[in-house]
Amino acid sequence: MRFKALLLSLVLVASASPAQAEVDWSLDFQMPQDDIAIGVGGGIAIGEEARPGDFGGLVDASVSWLDGPFGLHVTGYGHRERRANRLGVSLEGTVWYVLLLGAGVSYGAMEAPGGQEVPQEAMALALFAGVPWPLKRLEGGGALVILPWTRPTLRFDREQSVSLHTQFGINLLWSTYSF
Repeated sequence: MRFKALLLSLVLVASASPAQAEVDWSLDFQMPQDDIAIGVGGGIAIGEEARPGDFGGLVDASVSWLDGPFGLHVTGYGHRERRANRLGVSLEGTVWYVLLLGAGVSYGAMEAPGGQEVPQEAMALALFAGVPWPLKRLEGGGALVILPWTRPTLRFDREQSVSLHTQFGINLLWSTYSF
């Protein structure tokens, strides 16, 4: 009986007409076209073990290029890590369709020794998720946008250790895209 069911299934699949599918990303609004966004913000940075010294205030500044649903973002940041500040930069590519989702890399270095457990320099693979909320359309074009975001990262240091670090923040952006 199983053999007959398998044979019947194979015949049905083999004799079926080819399937065609496409994604219809219908939009009721125009997407960005070679637009830029410049922003500043703040938040917190949290280390893997979430010990009291692993939480630190964060400030950042970003520049973004937006074209259609795609974006390229460069962000400079600084945050407290244990006994000193880490300064870094990240480069990310994103896709925007209501949510802003992306991935990239970052590099950070301590401005002074942060403690024995804190690497002086580290590279990271980063994910990015954010929700851009237009606040105000500006006369002459453009908009002010508020962007709550998170950036979980896998950090690699020179001692070959890997750790999870996460940044949470909110930015105020000026964009040439009018939403």
